[in-house]
Amino acid sequence: MKNILVIFTIGLLIGSVFGAVAIAKENKIEKFEKIKFSAPTIKKIDKYVVVNFKEANSWMREPGKPVLPLYVKTLEFPWGTKIVNVECKPIKIKKIALSSKIISAPNPVPLAAIKTASLKVTLDKKVYESRAIYPDRWYTYTVGCGLDGEKRVFYLKITTSPLRYSPSENMLYYAEEMSVKTTCVLPDKKPTVFPGQYDLLIVAPSKFTSELQRLVDHKNNLGIKTKLVTIEDVYSSTTGRDGAEKLKYFIKQAIEDWNIKYVLLVGGKKSLLFGDWGMAGPGHENDRLWYIPVRYSNLDDQEEGGYVSDLYYADIYKYENGKAVFDDWDSNGDGVFA
Repeated sequence: MKNILVIFTIGLLIGSVFGAVAIAKENKIEKFEKIKFSAPTIKKIDKYVVVNFKEANSWMREPGKPVLPLYVKTLEFPWGTKIVNVECKPIKIKKIALSSKIISAPNPVPLAAIKTASLKVTLDKKVYESRAIYPDRWYTYTVGCGLDGEKRVFYLKITTSPLRYSPSENMLYYAEEMSVKTTCVLPDKKPTVFPGQYDLLIVAPSKFTSELQRLVDHKNNLGIKTKLVTIEDVYSSTTGRDGAEKLKYFIKQAIEDWNIKYVLLVGGKKSLLFGDWGMAGPGHENDRLWYIPVRYSNLDDQEEGGYVSDLYYADIYKYENGKAVFDDWDSNGDGVFA
């Protein structure tokens, strides 16, 4: 969804809809669709079985729990659409008695140890000894914000589980069809008016601005409207928990005030010899070590605590209660950024 270009300076591209049957009433749309699934296939592997179906395009792989195929459908909606409801109803549910348990997903293994690690099949007793059917529902859905080219859109991701498993019965339940109903309210088609307009935003330390002015002039001469802002001005004019969050808020404001399409962040680490590079993980950021602040993404692979992620600056929005809001990458507020 996000297009990112890294040149040690960082450049990033900031960022209808219906098939089947759709019924519109003013701005409210109801979309109906039926999805057909092939009969499951069952393959024996040692003491276990692996189940699948032809249309599967993803997998449910939680360590210790049954590996089951999924069908994921993604729909695109105009920016500002409110997703009111999504309903998926299974049709023609059938069942198959299995000869063995469905194989479980292995625990993740660090990449550095993947050649020497042995993958052991372990069964989560809470699932395999339960009378409940796994997973506990036929579908889930999420709504996210993204880009289609240079156009901002909402993405509705519907994840269906046409195959469900009853471990206590060792029975596979499957739906031959799924009826999907999506209800949404489209935004008013009012043109957006921007106080100013630029194509490219460049952010850099003040000590680099004289050299960068030549780049700004060159871009403007090519018809690419360019705005140069110092990181010091960003820090003084924007609120946030640290430098990275201030810069991300500034980019969000630049999108909404100037309709920028691209961002170029100029600057790296001030010293190659001193200061943490991110191995200690999130929470150890130090803006004083960098010309441009960085965000460490959390990583727990027993090798390093985190890594520098420029995606943080491209992933500006998240969908919340029918609106696009600032995504701070810290949904539970614990200061660890995902």
